[in-house]
Amino acid sequence: MTDGTEVHDPEFTPNPDRAVWVEGQLNEALLDRLRPGILELTAQNRDPITVFINSSGGSLEVSEGILSLLRRTTQDDSRASRIITVAAPKAKSAAANLLSAGDFAIAYSECMLLCGKFSMVRTRRTWRRACVSNLFSVNSTGHFTWLYQLWRWR
Repeated sequence: MTDGTEVHDPEFTPNPDRAVWVEGQLNEALLDRLRPGILELTAQNRDPITVFINSSGGSLEVSEGILSLLRRTTQDDSRASRIITVAAPKAKSAAANLLSAGDFAIAYSECMLLCGKFSMVRTRRTWRRACVSNLFSVNSTGHFTWLYQLWRWR
């Protein structure tokens, strides 16, 4: 705009008024606490819902349960709300999965992201299952910095 004001696209802008906060361990107690608020937001309209994440992770089933609630449709409207996920200051493990499942994901400066996956790795003559975790940091310019990779044998 020529008058110096910024224009924000609501499809890509976090909105604290239409948001849920995922803080702490991703467990059934958290899902039970979030459920009423998410159901209320999805019943109101189809405007984007912001998910602020500050978690070290937990249960993948709970992460998927939160997403299922967020993508809920109604009898009157078959569209799902757009999901904006925001990591501040950390999204690790299952919380990083939740972050990446958003339609638009944001990681603020100094945020820590820990992403892991299970892989089958051949060692000599046998195959072993390994959990490969990558830790990233987001610097002040918004760029990701890979910090380390950790292999844990299962």
